[in-house]
Amino acid sequence: MTDGPERARLRTYLTGAKDEASELAGKNWRQCGSILADTAEALRRGARQIRDGEGDGQDGGLSGMMADALLAAFEASSSSMEEKGTRLVAGGAALEDTARVMANAKAAEASMADLNQPPAYKAPASSPGAPPTPEEIQAEAGKRQAANQEMAAYNTARAEQEAAAAQWTQKLDAVFLGSIPPMKAIHGQPDPTEPPPSVPS
Repeated sequence: MTDGPERARLRTYLTGAKDEASELAGKNWRQCGSILADTAEALRRGARQIRDGEGDGQDGGLSGMMADALLAAFEASSSSMEEKGTRLVAGGAALEDTARVMANAKAAEASMADLNQPPAYKAPASSPGAPPTPEEIQAEAGKRQAANQEMAAYNTARAEQEAAAAQWTQKLDAVFLGSIPPMKAIHGQPDPTEPPPSVPS
């Protein structure tokens, strides 16, 4: 059995793919993003209590420059947490999307049949001076037709398998490329303009 180039490429893509770990990481990132959003809202509520005071009579509220500085610091922290939380949620969603496509691609590749190319038809060697009988000619024609049909079925199955493998590779490319912007938003580093220095092995 020899894999076609597209199936071989898909297998290469899936080598080392850890869809379960990616899905778990995505869920964790989304949860952390939600925690940051909740913390940001708690800080805002706390800032309102500092400004307005507590209780029915609203006693104890702060005012003046100190209160303004404190409220501004709370708002800056809240906004920063909220922004980071939103980025983590987007990154988590990207990880989960990637995990889903990887898992589906693995299942699709695993369900692909191992195709073995049938041997090509080979005419029998004729004996000089002894022409084949009509029955032998008829039998040989049947063998040739069966071999040609088997080869055609193989070629069709291989072409379908190659097309399916190419589609899954394209889906993986799309989800990997789609994950880049949310990840860049999280780490905030620009793309490298030069290759990294080589590491001695």
